[in-house]
Amino acid sequence: MQVVAPNIVKKDGYSKFLGVFRGISNQLKTLEECKDSLKVMFGANLLKSRIDGDIIYMHPIEVELDNIVKFIKYEAGSEEGVALLMLNAFCSNVDNDKLKDFINELDVGYLSAESSVSEEELEEAKNIVDAASRATIVVADDIYTHESVENIAAILATISKYTKLNVVALKPKFPTEYNVEVVKKDITEPEYLPSYDGAVVYNILGEEKSPLIGSKQFALAAKIRDGQMVSFEVNGIKFNKRFELDNHLKGTIAINPTENLKVLSSYRFQRIKINKVGSEHE
Repeated sequence: MQVVAPNIVKKDGYSKFLGVFRGISNQLKTLEECKDSLKVMFGANLLKSRIDGDIIYMHPIEVELDNIVKFIKYEAGSEEGVALLMLNAFCSNVDNDKLKDFINELDVGYLSAESSVSEEELEEAKNIVDAASRATIVVADDIYTHESVENIAAILATISKYTKLNVVALKPKFPTEYNVEVVKKDITEPEYLPSYDGAVVYNILGEEKSPLIGSKQFALAAKIRDGQMVSFEVNGIKFNKRFELDNHLKGTIAINPTENLKVLSSYRFQRIKINKVGSEHE
């Protein structure tokens, strides 16, 4: 489907997102403007930050918060596919023949299987959005660092253009230079979605000396135990950290707090190989 959208001078994903989005929709808002809105958190983690009001939380890592009314877990790396599934759920009945044709040709079965998000989950989310007086999609660093950030931006902008959903693009938490310029961009369906099997870390901004934090499932998969020293590499950067078991976490994704801008500027989920160094309990 041909969609007029911009591209930008390639400086950072946040600028790319803003440039593409603004070429399609004028529904880009600030969090303050949407404070009384239902929030659909997509690629914006709530591990440390908190958002007021009811939340539909879409993320590979589950958190336990009282104001989450619906949690949709998707596979790391599948944000592009999830965005297309959202387009299918929210825009299948819009008054635009080209958009309808594009949606009808989507391989929803493949996108759903690879992202682990069912049509039923998104239909339930749509019902919650429809019942709310106002609703807003909130995105952040997971989206800006994704290799398909421009296509994701175009998809979300199209959703906001044809529905009541606004979009908030949270500013990155580490300093960078923003330079937004636009060119035409099409919405496309990817031939495949990336797979993140095995041990995976989620890199977030935090103190370098902080431990690697993971679940029992991660510890079993990596064959490590609580308090053990481990080493691993992310984009050529070597980390030596103590592993800390968190019984509230689930799945095989560990959390890696870091201040390294090279790591934080790349996609936040990365496959790693864990090497055991020793144990602080030995």
